[in-house]
Amino acid sequence: MSRNLMLWLIAGLLVAGASVGLYFAEWKEVEVPGPPSEEARRNPYLAAERFLDTFDISFERHDGLSLFDDLPGTNALIIVGSSLRTASERRVDSLVRWVAEGGRLVVVANDFYSYGRQESGDPILDLLGLELHGEDGVDPDDDDEETDKADDDQDLQDALEELQLLGDRCLGGSRLTRVALEGEPVGHRIAQSRERYLLMPAESGYAAAGNEVGYQLVAAPYENGLVYVLTSLQLWRNDQIGCHDHAHFLRWLGEGRGGVHLVFSTEMPHITEIIWKRYSLAVCLVVVLLILLVWRGVDRRGLVLTEACPRRSLQEHIRGVSRFLWQQGDSAELLDALRRSVLAEFAHLSDDRRAERISELARASGLTEAQVQWAVEAESSKDVQAFKRQVRILTIIDRNK
Repeated sequence: MSRNLMLWLIAGLLVAGASVGLYFAEWKEVEVPGPPSEEARRNPYLAAERFLDTFDISFERHDGLSLFDDLPGTNALIIVGSSLRTASERRVDSLVRWVAEGGRLVVVANDFYSYGRQESGDPILDLLGLELHGEDGVDPDDDDEETDKADDDQDLQDALEELQLLGDRCLGGSRLTRVALEGEPVGHRIAQSRERYLLMPAESGYAAAGNEVGYQLVAAPYENGLVYVLTSLQLWRNDQIGCHDHAHFLRWLGEGRGGVHLVFSTEMPHITEIIWKRYSLAVCLVVVLLILLVWRGVDRRGLVLTEACPRRSLQEHIRGVSRFLWQQGDSAELLDALRRSVLAEFAHLSDDRRAERISELARASGLTEAQVQWAVEAESSKDVQAFKRQVRILTIIDRNK
């Protein structure tokens, strides 16, 4: 058997063996996660919207505060995704009345409480008397030693669960908060902040749930409505809603309501920031133009001219113009007005009549006919003395005609 034939035989056996193995192998479909779609990148709450749609719960997103100008019915649920400290008093009052009439509101606590001003700046937190604090190692329930001892086993179990899930993307930078939902037989877990917590007034009657850092969820009744305050809304974003009981918690909040409305981008930037962001090129051009205008008003010594130049009198202006025309050789233009005053009637006279008129002007002004004829007919001379004499004669004629 030749060497080439042997190689082909071995290759054929290998292919046949691989084919048999693949034929009898057990095939499983495995989903390989890929990058998010363009729609998901533009809408971080797209998964929440589609999830609620499966339960026939409408979900609408609102960019800005326009929803507060035309609020839905009080059977709806409104989720405010950022602080309301920049909202107008009119809009805040409208939202508070909506809650008082029976609406349900979910807000996220973003503004920390400041002892210097005794408030947070968020009108909803201040209205409910809630305070947002940074994690400082103080547990709101530290004064209850018996409760702490009774919860030691549960705390240990929670710690073990957290260690087991350290590599889970669902934890991220959050800690699990156990929430008891009305009408649900078992508690649920949601991921909330591990760096901040809520404090509520003593004897407020608010329902609350927290983790080892402090209270993370507060349910505060307000007249006929209800306000839920969370320390984070990350649990309902695309990458987190499938974790723990996040989706179930959102469904529980929106079920039986007249739709869910998510309001985001509520914090309006300063007007200067808006102008710079949208019209940065125009701002730069205006600045350059102002610099050029200032530079134009600077003299050679680098001093800005703060005093306006004094205005010339009419006589100074006439002298300046006359001097300029004389220097440019246009002295004839200086005599035009005076000659038009003396010779206005000459255009309609015959030669004989013109000679008689010159004789009349000479007798009236006390000049000779030769002087009058030279003054009214001769070309303007560049000689200063001759020019002055011509002007003087025309002036005398004009006064005595």
